[in-house]
Amino acid sequence: MNIIKYLGTLLVVLIFSINNFANNTDSPFSEISITTAKQIATAQGKYIFIDFYADWCTPCKWMDETTYSDKSVINTLQANFVPVKINIDDFDGYTLKAEYNIKVLPTILVIDPNGKVVKRLEESLSPGKLKDELLDIAENSNIEYNENINPGDILNNDNKSNDNRTIENPVTVKTNKSYRVQVGVFTDYANTVKLIDELNSKFDEPVIIMNGYLNNKTIYKVVIGDYESYSEANNLKVKINEQFGINGIIKSFE
Repeated sequence: MNIIKYLGTLLVVLIFSINNFANNTDSPFSEISITTAKQIATAQGKYIFIDFYADWCTPCKWMDETTYSDKSVINTLQANFVPVKINIDDFDGYTLKAEYNIKVLPTILVIDPNGKVVKRLEESLSPGKLKDELLDIAENSNIEYNENINPGDILNNDNKSNDNRTIENPVTVKTNKSYRVQVGVFTDYANTVKLIDELNSKFDEPVIIMNGYLNNKTIYKVVIGDYESYSEANNLKVKINEQFGINGIIKSFE
């Protein structure tokens, strides 16, 4: 056993636990990335508890005010899991939403340190019901503690939101214009997803959500297609107008 790595790992886990206690007396969650959560879970031999939510989700707010503020739930989560909240409207949250096929909110996932789902709950849960689920999972957990974790990796990855983004080599980045059709601008994420599902059912072209801000509110721009010429994008615009009655706007992107 490498005693330096072992002591280093214990130090990181202790720091995490202290910060968790200090910053989350009324909530079980810590502001860490999923990458960091996996590393801490590996070090502590725990599952990761993920609460997928959105600011517009009323049942999610109800759980925050009731279930996640319950002291017994907080203690159970912090003792047996690495709890993380994921906002599906954030960049990384949107990526995880797609990866784990999140269709409804609230959705709770319990995953192992490798990302494998061991439990999926797609409903609002009272404190008592969630605690029963947590204890059942914890009692059947068989993850082993790993003392050979580099503490520098955990600390360096903490609170990074770009861990899963692909960064292209600047030399190979496409510089010519591409054309896409903007088909809607929404302030409600549910309506955004509804349109995306409809477009995906009719077209094979890529559909993208572009987040923006207007009057301090998040807006969602839905664009479809990725063409080298204006005429190709215009053909798609005509098809969308014929099938959905939507008069899209052709946008150019560098």
